[in-house]
Amino acid sequence: MGFCQIYKYKDEKGNWCFTDSGTSAPANAEVEVLTEPEPVLDLRSKIAEKFPPKNALEEARNATVLVLNESARRLGTGFFISPRGYIITNRHVAGDPNGAYTIVFIEGTEFRIHGAEFSDKYDIALLRLKGYKCPFIEQGNLRELAIGDSLYAIGMPKALMHSVTSGIYSSLRPLDDGVTYIQTNAQINAGNSGGPLVTKEGRVVGVNTLKRADAEGIGFAIPVNLVVDEFKRHLAK
Repeated sequence: MGFCQIYKYKDEKGNWCFTDSGTSAPANAEVEVLTEPEPVLDLRSKIAEKFPPKNALEEARNATVLVLNESARRLGTGFFISPRGYIITNRHVAGDPNGAYTIVFIEGTEFRIHGAEFSDKYDIALLRLKGYKCPFIEQGNLRELAIGDSLYAIGMPKALMHSVTSGIYSSLRPLDDGVTYIQTNAQINAGNSGGPLVTKEGRVVGVNTLKRADAEGIGFAIPVNLVVDEFKRHLAK
């Protein structure tokens, strides 16, 4: 079984408040560790039965989902980074840490999720589908990449579900926002945001985030090691 932390504190009126978000809880909040129930459904096996992966890229595709911001009707992509239901996407896709989101798997199964953890440093957010054993993409090692190595962007460009585009690793490129990105020519279009950038072995090395508006075929992804480090408080459980 897994564990989760619940933060308990009193508001200005003396009422007890509870949250599982450490960022929204005051410094004097009491922490309770709760045992999480075992997953009630093995989504990884369910999806693999309908879409049996023929290679590592198709396995990564099965762990990639459409993310719909329900209030803004904004579409993007997300992917599972853990079998315990943690989903990475872009902060600009999620839009609201207190929002409602619909995620859609490749075989059409939909789930509704409330709330997200936002990064203050990067354009990333963390969602959670609780109670399910989920397909997920294992983390790759960015330091092993050499210029010219093949990379693949998985996502929902123009709502074309679970599309894959190919390119190569060009470089690590610092941009004006102070973040060093992975530069690739794998096509990243509207709807790809928040999706995984993976190697031919199907391991994620980055989160597809933006492209150059004044040039074709130049896209950028946030290195996955920064993402995992940013949300390690949750992912380490």
